[in-house]
Amino acid sequence: MRTDGYTNTWTAISKPPYYTALALWPEIGTWGGGGLFIDQTTVCLRLHESARPHKDHLPPPNLNIIQCVPHEREDNIYMQRLHAYGWTLVHEGHSNPYVFQNPYATWGYIADGTTDPTIRHKRTENKPYRLIMYDYGYTYVSSGDPHVFRYALYNEQTKVNIPIATDEWADFDQQGRLVYVNNGALFAAHLTQTGMVEHQIADFNEQRPKLIQSPTWAHTWF
Repeated sequence: MRTDGYTNTWTAISKPPYYTALALWPEIGTWGGGGLFIDQTTVCLRLHESARPHKDHLPPPNLNIIQCVPHEREDNIYMQRLHAYGWTLVHEGHSNPYVFQNPYATWGYIADGTTDPTIRHKRTENKPYRLIMYDYGYTYVSSGDPHVFRYALYNEQTKVNIPIATDEWADFDQQGRLVYVNNGALFAAHLTQTGMVEHQIADFNEQRPKLIQSPTWAHTWF
């Protein structure tokens, strides 16, 4: 039994791209944890009632810590984050877990009794398009995010959906570009009146995790 106050699971705040914990809350399992910044001085956490910050990783006194949602409500903090990022819920689906026909195939999954995904839309300045997210539920037979998503661009003038070739995630970046990932690579797309012109930004397939020493600035709040 550990006596230093650390546990196998925790919620921590750090300075990207490093994981050095500036503030850390030990957790009692994987069903809780996580959070998001509401603004520059307020962070909303989903913690167990007994969770307290570790004595060696205390948040600064000017950081306002609030409880987001009840600890047992797993999806709510994720939904709050989507709302904060501009996604609007337009249809609440009824999704059962998915299973993979072929774990190595990009689209190799089949529905287990449902074809009714939850649908969210995101507006963009790149008219006449809006981005559509189809949430089909979960699969626990693959690594990474258990959510099963598909994305498409909807042209409001032509009423045509253009599927986006992503296996995990798509969104608009700070420049208003459509960006998405597929097979370990990052892509961007320039939107036109008739479709999109895609190009690869970076390929991360050759990269492997490695231990590195974080710089001094990553160990302090300011």
